[in-house]
Amino acid sequence: MAKQPHRNGNGPLPDQRASVGVALIAKDAEKTLGACLASIAPYVQQIVVCVDVRTTDKTAKVARKYGATVYPVQVSDWHECAQH
Repeated sequence: MAKQPHRNGNGPLPDQRASVGVALIAKDAEKTLGACLASIAPYVQQIVVCVDVRTTDKTAKVARKYGATVYPVQVSDWHECAQH
């Protein structure tokens, strides 16, 4: 019987690649969102940014620049957005 690869903690088996996605909620984050997304982009397969509809800057444009899927939300929807 072949030996099974050792599993360390909750991580993937050594021969498997983990699939990671990130969801962020943002409002008026144009100045900081780019650095945030640049730091995580190499490690994740999907980025979702929920942007408050009352944002007055270019937060959504910055998010799209990094390949994020952008959803406009109202503040009352933030909890729902975070759950998905």
